[in-house]
Amino acid sequence: MADPEGRPLAVDLLKPAVAERVYNVGRLDQWSSGLLLFTNDGELAALLGHPSGGIEKEYEVRTDLDIPNTVFFSFERGVLVDGERYRAKSAVRTGPRSARIILVEGKNREIRRVLQSYGLRALALRRVRIGPLELGDLVEGGYRELSAEEVAALYAAAGKSGKQ
Repeated sequence: MADPEGRPLAVDLLKPAVAERVYNVGRLDQWSSGLLLFTNDGELAALLGHPSGGIEKEYEVRTDLDIPNTVFFSFERGVLVDGERYRAKSAVRTGPRSARIILVEGKNREIRRVLQSYGLRALALRRVRIGPLELGDLVEGGYRELSAEEVAALYAAAGKSGKQ
């Protein structure tokens, strides 16, 4: 929603089509790509953005070197990096240098920091799912409105039945 260095913002892609105030659900750093969710529903944004909502975020990652099996095993049990514990709900190899990782808490640069602690560098990191919403074939820089069913599914994923 803001950048101290004045770089382009993801929310700018929505203008002028969306004139009302929107909230972002989570963030992606400047080196990552994939699914971002913006909503005009503050309650939904809070539910989806807070770790207590238990919303899964799924990522595809490609690294510079082969990923040792210990990375997957350790990440699912919890990895301590610089005094901070990072834990994936799931970390699965999809190739020698690629993986699918599911996070619930999603701390700042979590996947990158864990990989770096093993001497690996993420060459590509893409979020492909937030809860029941999948990126699918939406093109980079593209957007679409959610259906009422998708909004209901997001509320349900957070353990709520929707607006009261």
